Amino acid sequence: MYCTVKFCKSLKNENYEKLLNLFSQKFSFRCNNQYLKASSINFTYQGWNFWLNENKLKGIGSLTKLYFGDNVQNASFSQIKQALAQVESLVELSLNDAIIQRLDIGYTLSLSEEPSKYLKILGTPSGYKRHISGDYETCHFEKKEKNDLKFYDKNLESFSTKDYQKLYKEGNHRLRFELEIQKNVSKFLKLPCLTWGNLYEKGIYNQLTECWYNEFLTIPELLGVDLLNVDYSSLKNFKNSLAQESIFRNGGIHVFQNAAHKKNVDKHSRHNINGFLNQLEPPKYQQSKYKSELDEKIWLAYKDAKSELGIMLNI
Repeated sequence: MYCTVKFCKSLKNENYEKLLNLFSQKFSFRCNNQYLKASSINFTYQGWNFWLNENKLKGIGSLTKLYFGDNVQNASFSQIKQALAQVESLVELSLNDAIIQRLDIGYTLSLSEEPSKYLKILGTPSGYKRHISGDYETCHFEKKEKNDLKFYDKNLESFSTKDYQKLYKEGNHRLRFELEIQKNVSKFLKLPCLTWGNLYEKGIYNQLTECWYNEFLTIPELLGVDLLNVDYSSLKNFKNSLAQESIFRNGGIHVFQNAAHKKNVDKHSRHNINGFLNQLEPPKYQQSKYKSELDEKIWLAYKDAKSELGIMLNI
């Protein structure tokens, strides 16, 4: 489940010259970075980036790409721990006390149809803003705290056009779902600090997979208006029921509240709009086959992650 990780390691008790020599031999030099009060040397290795100076070492990269050679496959917890150890072996340092500054939890789902059909039915969860790019090839929900949810066509992201078309014709469809905690990872987990060493712990892995699954559960389904739910008994009821149906089928009241805020609607009008939105009740509707399949695949991935930890879940 862990994929991209970013860390910062203090080099207070380390030999900088020795590390610089090691990195120069092992990794590819990219550039020198000059900041206002400091500088660093940027090295790369198999998709990883390292920034080294006399005071600290920073790094960011994909654990699964380092372990498998690609980031298409899903890694178990035991494989993730091996990948964590592999990074430490590469830099020839213990990273146990390195601070985790970003952590992505993700899983690639194998689906029966092309990912675009599933992306089109995803509504916007409460507290997030929606960004869509590439003709539904990516669906990105962003929070102010820099905790993002992403769905994207994994084949399209990972393979050339020729290989992608071949996979498409073979019915090999992959959709990636990620929870990206890009800021205040420890705060997100309600911990005073999250270190590299903590990532080896079952309890932390269990907590993070729980977060990944629970964030998915907040995502509503996005569907077109169901005319059976429209009330024709009066003009007022007709307008209200039509608005209610349209609003909830387009992601819910938070989508429209965010839109009103973004469009700089005046305070009085925004107050009236929010009052109207808050009194609406979500309509009942039949779940689509795409949402049902997505729910099942996410549940199975979550269940497998728990099972590896010895936690058995009931449906």
